[in-house]
Amino acid sequence: MPLLMKSFLIILLTLIAAIASLAQSNRIGAFKFEKRQGTHNALVVFHTRAFEPSKHKVKARNYQTIVDGRFAHGTDGNVPNIEIRSIKLSLDGTEVAIPRKLYSDCFEPSLDGRYLAIRFGRNFQSVIISMSGSDGAGTYKVVWRFQKNGYHSRSFSQDF
Repeated sequence: MPLLMKSFLIILLTLIAAIASLAQSNRIGAFKFEKRQGTHNALVVFHTRAFEPSKHKVKARNYQTIVDGRFAHGTDGNVPNIEIRSIKLSLDGTEVAIPRKLYSDCFEPSLDGRYLAIRFGRNFQSVIISMSGSDGAGTYKVVWRFQKNGYHSRSFSQDF
């Protein structure tokens, strides 16, 4: 392979790696969303971080990724890049504890207004949050219902 072609390939691969790194860093950090309706207010903050495989048990089974014994939503058989570190919720000024088990298997979250929506439940005692996530092929949508009384639930839809 001529030297010019090798140099071009090295530059191209370096550029691709830099772009991928930049795109990933835009998805790491704290992402705040707020919903107001009348006198009611919901504030949710997602904290994300780079996924560190050495801190988890990662396995592949039937072309699916399993992280810490659970199906990894948002991956298409790949090791995740981004994980949700925490979700903090304040509903009308009351802090609502969100158990890690409700989001620890949700990877590659899309945390912007196009892929995340918040609405209040009946009587303003809960908030419903829908979010999409994907590594490009492993698309999913999760809908959480977080209630002031701590009785939370979630549901998923997967695009295969």
